[in-house]
Amino acid sequence: MVTVRISSLVFLASCAVAIADVAPISSTKDYIRRMQVLGDQIVRACHNTHLDPQWSTDGSHLLLHREVMKQGKWEHRLELLDASTNKIVSESLWKELGPRVKEVIPEGEKWTYGSRGIQAFKVDGAGMLFRFKRPLRGWWRYEKNTLVAVANPKPSEQAPRNPRAASGEVRVQGGKVWFKPTGGKERSLGDVPADGNYEANPVWAPDGVSFYLNFQRPGQRRMVTVVESSPDDQLQPKTHAFRYDKPGDRVDLREPHVYFTDGRAAMLYNRSLVQNPFYIAPAVWSKEGKYLEFEITERGYGRQCLVRMNVATGKQQIMIDEKDDRFIHLDFVRYRRDLKKSGELLWASDRDGWRHLYLLDSETYQVKSQITKGDWHFRKMLYIDEENRVLYLMANGREKDQDPYHLHAYRVNFDGSNLTRLTEGDGTHKVTLSADKKWFLDEWSRVDKPHVWQLRRLHDGKLVRQLGAADTSGLKTAGVLLPERFHCKDRNGKFDIWGVIHYPADFDPAKKYPVLEQIYAGPQGAFVPKSFTNYPNELTRFGFVVVQIDGLGTAYRAPDFSKFAYKNLVDSGFPDRIKWMREAAKSRPWMDLTRVGIFGGSAGGQSAMGALLHHSDFYKAAVADCGCHDNRVDKIWWNEQWMDWPVGPHYQEQSNVTNAHKLEGNLLLSVGELDRNVDPASTMQVVNALIKADKDFELLVVPGASHHAGELPYMRRKRMQFFKKHLGE
Repeated sequence: MVTVRISSLVFLASCAVAIADVAPISSTKDYIRRMQVLGDQIVRACHNTHLDPQWSTDGSHLLLHREVMKQGKWEHRLELLDASTNKIVSESLWKELGPRVKEVIPEGEKWTYGSRGIQAFKVDGAGMLFRFKRPLRGWWRYEKNTLVAVANPKPSEQAPRNPRAASGEVRVQGGKVWFKPTGGKERSLGDVPADGNYEANPVWAPDGVSFYLNFQRPGQRRMVTVVESSPDDQLQPKTHAFRYDKPGDRVDLREPHVYFTDGRAAMLYNRSLVQNPFYIAPAVWSKEGKYLEFEITERGYGRQCLVRMNVATGKQQIMIDEKDDRFIHLDFVRYRRDLKKSGELLWASDRDGWRHLYLLDSETYQVKSQITKGDWHFRKMLYIDEENRVLYLMANGREKDQDPYHLHAYRVNFDGSNLTRLTEGDGTHKVTLSADKKWFLDEWSRVDKPHVWQLRRLHDGKLVRQLGAADTSGLKTAGVLLPERFHCKDRNGKFDIWGVIHYPADFDPAKKYPVLEQIYAGPQGAFVPKSFTNYPNELTRFGFVVVQIDGLGTAYRAPDFSKFAYKNLVDSGFPDRIKWMREAAKSRPWMDLTRVGIFGGSAGGQSAMGALLHHSDFYKAAVADCGCHDNRVDKIWWNEQWMDWPVGPHYQEQSNVTNAHKLEGNLLLSVGELDRNVDPASTMQVVNALIKADKDFELLVVPGASHHAGELPYMRRKRMQFFKKHLGE
């Protein structure tokens, strides 16, 4: 007998979470109320957890917004620091400024106080200038305890971005491209290829003689239709159709084609350069208009090319050709920066297995130097000092005595010399540079180490001033323990696997607690939290140990670690996750590994269900929300990047639909009927397979909800109750 329970849901606002509460939950309203009340208790147990820094427009001063609890009430404090003198200019700026701001707010309008209501500020000899956010507009001068609006300078007129366009008109009609010079006679510049159409707007070269048009070669253009069963504005259901390409579909391509007004024949993009393009990036003219350049990503993401069209010679060639026999991680970490002064460019590549920066000659694209190197990853550019040929950047994995995911700031010369770490502290760092690039604010923390704020000098990282640290000593009194970091070797004993253990509220080491894994194993990132938050994981307050783990197949590690996901999303790092929990439980007997559950959404929903299909000897219950249960049914770009193209038999073999008959344990599926991220059919097809396999499970379909419907309050309550029911107290 197949049991399928389907519930209709209503939307309720999201809320914070807090400490232990073992009383039964009577309703979602009751659930929200308890979250809010107990969440407020947590907030009151923590002090100085936010600094909200803001640099002046010239970088000379730093505005610090603190929230301080005094006699049970929050007090908002603005402090002004002069970075050059390392002195607090004002400790009570808000007490002075606040009343003046309230006096000038238009009647009936609201304004956010503190630095969150300040868009920008300046300090000069006469006082301070503030540009506030709405409803106040423009600049206001604060001087001698008065606040007065000042005249705003008119914006200077900018030269037109396309000066050549005004001298003639380009149009496409009758299968030809036409050009009519100002005051002249219209003439044809060439024919339109038969397998597509041109977009209307020409992009002129700096020389004013040539321009390119984007030729749109249409793909399959798949449409997905969803049904809105319970619209607010009418009784009858509605349908919504939207564009949604899926793996294997023929894709749209925008090819740049060059036309000349001086009589030369049109120069069309040479399709033979890259046989199976997935995406052609917008083309860019070189400074003199000699070259037109653009990047191409090949289907399957195993190749990335930079193509140059030489409009003077007619030659087209690949200048940079990045290749990988698995995949190149592009969508979230692509980086290129042209250095106009030196005729060079910065290019990020993982050609040696790690994401690093290279300095290239912009004419030949030959590598002049590998700027960063080693077993670590470049993650973000902070500042490029072209004059002194120094880069400031964020990276992870270089500090071998720390969690390899921790972000640190570094400086390095263009030639790769003098690599210097600028941040200290065993944690992950967030850096905010001053406008003059002399200073930076360093905010760092770990899941088990509250935030620390420091002012540092940019060129060498020298500590200038300690700005404060969060005080979370009240959490222990409230019965909340900070999360614990844990790592062990992977399934093969090669790589360290890092994760976090969230303790149950009112923890008693003499008790046994069921364990829940919160999973997201997408190869595009790493998902175990690294920075501090004073809000514990919601499910811990109901007596669960919650763990988060980054197994093989997630990003920012060695190539054999991260690219383990290639054609292998079904793995989800489960052997590493299971080993991690078993290793952790050896010294933590209160982790009851006979009662392990798992939950996740999107790709995490795919993995959560997969746990019961392929590892039901370990996982006993799963909640899978909006899962991409069959990678052939999900969006094209995400799935082809990891599962490759063409679509092969491995897609079907790894599908939760194909493997639905293997289900063991307790499964709750959920989906929003209006999901535009993952086609809701992905969930319904796995439901169909489960019914055909005569498997018992639960299903919650959420009318009117989109992606991550499982995070609505009603659904969070149902998730908690589901795990309580099947894993016990």
